[in-house]
Amino acid sequence: MAATTAPTFGGKYTLESEIGYGGCGTVFLGVHTIAGKEVAIKVEPLPPPPTPASPEAGRFKRLGSPPRNEKEKAKENVPVIPGGPMNYESKLQQIANLSTPLKQESKWYKTLCGAPGVPYILYSGRSGPYNVLVLDLMGPSLEDLFKMCNKHFTLKTVLMLADQLLTRIQTLHSRSVLHRDIKPANFVMGTEAGGNTSIVNVIDFGLAKRFRDPVTNEHIPYVHDIDADGQGLHGVGTSLFASLNTHMGIESSRRDDLESLAYMLIYFLRGSLPWRRLKGSTVKETWDVIRDKKLETEELLTVGLPQEFDILYRYARGLQFEDMPDYDGLRAMFRSLAQSRGIQYDWIFDWTVGPPPNPHGHDPYSSPRHALGHRRPGARKRHCEACDARALEENACSKVKAERAAKRLAEARRKAERDAGSPSKPSMRRAETMPELRKRVASAGNMQAWQEGQDKVVRGQGHGTRTARASLPGEGERAAEEEY
Repeated sequence: MAATTAPTFGGKYTLESEIGYGGCGTVFLGVHTIAGKEVAIKVEPLPPPPTPASPEAGRFKRLGSPPRNEKEKAKENVPVIPGGPMNYESKLQQIANLSTPLKQESKWYKTLCGAPGVPYILYSGRSGPYNVLVLDLMGPSLEDLFKMCNKHFTLKTVLMLADQLLTRIQTLHSRSVLHRDIKPANFVMGTEAGGNTSIVNVIDFGLAKRFRDPVTNEHIPYVHDIDADGQGLHGVGTSLFASLNTHMGIESSRRDDLESLAYMLIYFLRGSLPWRRLKGSTVKETWDVIRDKKLETEELLTVGLPQEFDILYRYARGLQFEDMPDYDGLRAMFRSLAQSRGIQYDWIFDWTVGPPPNPHGHDPYSSPRHALGHRRPGARKRHCEACDARALEENACSKVKAERAAKRLAEARRKAERDAGSPSKPSMRRAETMPELRKRVASAGNMQAWQEGQDKVVRGQGHGTRTARASLPGEGERAAEEEY
């Protein structure tokens, strides 16, 4: 049997295993054949060439996902005008040059190359029947980390994320780029190998778009798409975090990325959104149901949360189409909230807090294999801060209880030793007087106790010369009185 070898792209990047799947293709873990560096390889198959018998001959459909909205569906129903004999070489060349989603995404990575929080593109091009994009390997996404932490982030983690996310969106907008798909799955943490485990990176630019002409600096025009019934055609993105203007069919602008970010932060604090599990029989119905729920719960969405998150949401909703958001002011607002709550931006997130120490001395998470940058995506070896805090609190309570029990036991032992008359160290109690001794011995009626007590008095006080021992309690009392 012939041995199968892993395919190599760009002459130096070899596939190892599949780690994810997206609308623009499948993502694989790869390795640089010379340096041994791990990378992410995104692969997209080329569209198949049309055949003369196909009714779709002469047209080229974008591969990888169904139409994103009703406008693209309408374009599919355009009849094909029959032409002359097909030139296959020309058609294949058109296919190779066709702007597929992955090619479009690679273009945005090149445009944003060098921007903080954007992965470096290492290779892009065509390899056999595939379009290939090679990027720096990143850590887990915020969605994966959110699930790892039982779908709850502390206020400290949310504020630190908000600070970086606002910066990433500002960076994109400063280069005239709209992301149009802001959601937790499209933000990933750095790796330990790159030394940036606390840095949030933005990925997946398959739906990105320019909102401003790079030469004239002119903003794109306002467009409102409606269907035959007068209803707005939903735009692109993920319905769970899409802005209400996108639901209404209004062209996206900077305000829509900001509104999607507000939904993200509320999602992190609440653990869910009111419309999360709503679904219709079709994609359009799902978007419409979620749109109606967003309008219904607009006034109650931020109830119970710090007012700064309500300000962010209402500020994004109140922006006009061409308005530029005040990113610095929003960051300063969240930093002020952190200061009022005694929170420091130390970049220690919920998922970076390690587990409680192992009483057996072996730490299963200390191995480099379990470090954030050396794990395969999907590995769940992290502990959330809430779980760790609860475990530490239980351990502290148990320790306090054990200390109290040991203290009570020691006190009981000391008391027993004092009562038995053989303390472990010299006692600081007052010496027993003769009347007290006589009263105790008389009440006990024990000859041996009397003899021990008599010896103790003589040793403790050290006055006079000790006389012969009395054989009877009465005689001992009289002798002691005569002596003293």
